[in-house]
Amino acid sequence: MPKKLCTLLLGAMVLLCASAVYAAAPQTLTWRDLVNHPERWPAMTKVKNDLQFSKSTLDKGAEVQVYNVLPNEVELIAPEGFIFAQTPQECTLLEDANLFWSSLTPEQKEVTWQKIVGDRSLWPGKVGLPSG
Repeated sequence: MPKKLCTLLLGAMVLLCASAVYAAAPQTLTWRDLVNHPERWPAMTKVKNDLQFSKSTLDKGAEVQVYNVLPNEVELIAPEGFIFAQTPQECTLLEDANLFWSSLTPEQKEVTWQKIVGDRSLWPGKVGLPSG
């Protein structure tokens, strides 16, 4: 009996782990859903306040590129090319990400960077680098 119980428990653990790894994509994104998931980020977002830097300013509503999403902030690229950080409350990233996310089909939502790396048919035929 203990051997059967052990086998049953082991099987249940394997199923739980497999379901956690292959969990369905969320319907609505949270900040946590953006961390380490660049495939869920919009290309651009907006700052919610006027910002003053040493050699530049950004007006409220200015569009900036998304560089990296961390647990408590996002790193953004200003139009001048420098990187700066904002908290979730200081930019429209989450709203923009959900707007982008809602435009995707369920199949598109299931594509992750791990799947892209593992399937060469998803790779672009040509990649370009921005100049300037």
